[in-house]
Amino acid sequence: MKKFIEKPIVKKIIYFWDYYKWFVIIPGICILIALAFLNDYISENKPRLLDVVLVNTSDISVPFVEIGQNYPVYRGYAEGELPVKITANITYPRVMNEEMARDTALVSNIQKLQAMFLSGKINVMIATDYAIRDFALDDDFIILTDYLEPEFIERHKERLFYAQGKDGLEKPVGFYLEDNEKLGTFDEDEVPVIAICNFSDEVKTAESIELLKWLMLQY
Repeated sequence: MKKFIEKPIVKKIIYFWDYYKWFVIIPGICILIALAFLNDYISENKPRLLDVVLVNTSDISVPFVEIGQNYPVYRGYAEGELPVKITANITYPRVMNEEMARDTALVSNIQKLQAMFLSGKINVMIATDYAIRDFALDDDFIILTDYLEPEFIERHKERLFYAQGKDGLEKPVGFYLEDNEKLGTFDEDEVPVIAICNFSDEVKTAESIELLKWLMLQY
């Protein structure tokens, strides 16, 4: 111990690092991992107005401003008080072929999207029409005529999007958002469709309807 104390400070550091570095590195890594999980947990459970997922577009900058920031302000909330969470960078193919089925990233994306639906973590989906059509087959969206006023439906009937449900009947599950450039560019330059998830609670569903109405006025 006396010899160690007498060593120059640089040699002390080298000695400590040579013999005790893993006692520092491993706990440090554990702390960083714990902080990352804690941050994700806090972020995931932070109160928010709605959860919106954009499918088949990676351009999130415009909808982040339009939906994530402007809509809550329109609803009377201070900026950042009750945000809209937007999830993007999710790809859903028009047709799943063998090559795509071997793409683990793509399959993981689709599974993530399905899990978000079933867990109620999605309130609103804005996507290309073929993605909406596929999810509608499992009755994943509300029937808009059950929630919207007849006058509103009549006024926007040319933009209604119909898709087949489990019973094989075509039902109005979404609206085309005509000016898609304001929401970013979607794959194949498709006009996106907005639909409301069928697994949300009453409060989120009512708020989703308000977002749909607001977007219909904007676009």
